[in-house]
Amino acid sequence: MWVALRSKHQCLYGNGPFGFYAASLPTAGDEACEISLTIRTVNYTVDYPIRPHVQMPMLVRFFQDKQGLSPYQVEVGSLANYMRSTWITQALADPCLLHATLFSAAVQLDALAGAEQPSYATLYHQFNAVRLIRSRLAMAGLDRPDDSTIASVLLLAIHSSLQFEQDSVEVHRQGLIQLIAARGGLDKLGFDGFLARIIQGSLSFLIIAYDQPEPFPIPEQEAPLGPHTFIWLVLNDSNKSPNEQIRHLLLNLFQDVQQLVREVCTERELWPHAPSNSCINALLEGLSSRPDPASLEQVSELSKRELALLRACSISGRILTYVLDDRLPWSEQQLDRLLEELEVAIDTTDRGTWLKHSPGANVWVAVMGAAMCRDTNGRASFMLKENCVVSSIKGTESSHYVASRFCYRWLKERRLARSRIIEI
Repeated sequence: MWVALRSKHQCLYGNGPFGFYAASLPTAGDEACEISLTIRTVNYTVDYPIRPHVQMPMLVRFFQDKQGLSPYQVEVGSLANYMRSTWITQALADPCLLHATLFSAAVQLDALAGAEQPSYATLYHQFNAVRLIRSRLAMAGLDRPDDSTIASVLLLAIHSSLQFEQDSVEVHRQGLIQLIAARGGLDKLGFDGFLARIIQGSLSFLIIAYDQPEPFPIPEQEAPLGPHTFIWLVLNDSNKSPNEQIRHLLLNLFQDVQQLVREVCTERELWPHAPSNSCINALLEGLSSRPDPASLEQVSELSKRELALLRACSISGRILTYVLDDRLPWSEQQLDRLLEELEVAIDTTDRGTWLKHSPGANVWVAVMGAAMCRDTNGRASFMLKENCVVSSIKGTESSHYVASRFCYRWLKERRLARSRIIEI
């Protein structure tokens, strides 16, 4: 059995320091009352109390806020609208999906709190989700998984990554791929097509954070997408900003980014017979020398968070020129300094500002940061800054995520190509 639960006497996720045992966990019938559970770790034993009537509504609300963007206005028919409404309705009617949903909320709260150990709520809902998945697969078999079971495995796969338990993530990821294959592919999944879109976005996070290959062919998209395809989506989002100043600055920046990427890709295809490209040099110099947005006269009325958004996008352009300009000396330390600047700028923004002015630009800066990182923690940290904001737009989030994966690989290849020149 591929689910990360071996036997009732063996440790769940036992490779990590916080293993817990099925023999010590309550049954589903215990949910209606206050529970005290003994969690056995490597070094000590401690009791964790839980009051479901208090914690469960809070976790549901957090899930709606985080995944459904409930504090913000979103388009009807968007993934965020589905996650805040229909998904929760389905979860409340399905114990397995409910536990997986509450686990995803609890583990995100652990991550936001900087917890060194998973909370009791995280462990409790994680265990019960795994237990119910096992039970369903034992009864129905791997050849007949329903949508709720697949959705539950998805939540375990994506949010176990926040515990940085890569072995557990891989077990669930492989199980998810098997279940999707058993159903005949992503386009055969239900939930009105939203389950396939959620999987595309979630697997994009895992593929980038853990630097993994594509798990299966992308429906209706056999050929790899060029990086300029993703930038076109960013431009399209930026053009919808209601603020004329921000819209003008974003379009000006990303039009130059798109042209630069197109020119570089074309030159690479012609290499080594391509002549020196003065257009590339001009674009590189223009992007690298852009002033800080806060110094521009026309932005005097913008908020600090809007200025931080513009600054993050501007820094992403400088990072792009640094990895594409072969005339510059390469330094990992310089790249790290640029990444620190990018991280500070992103952290000064908020998801509402990105959602209002350019959800695609939020994905772009997150992917840029991840592509420049050399370790899993750094990549995951930048991808978490993406904030799910593209899910606010009807029918677009899967295309953003698919295109972002190809753009990530292209950016990473450019970084590695530059660093290898120095190593040689």
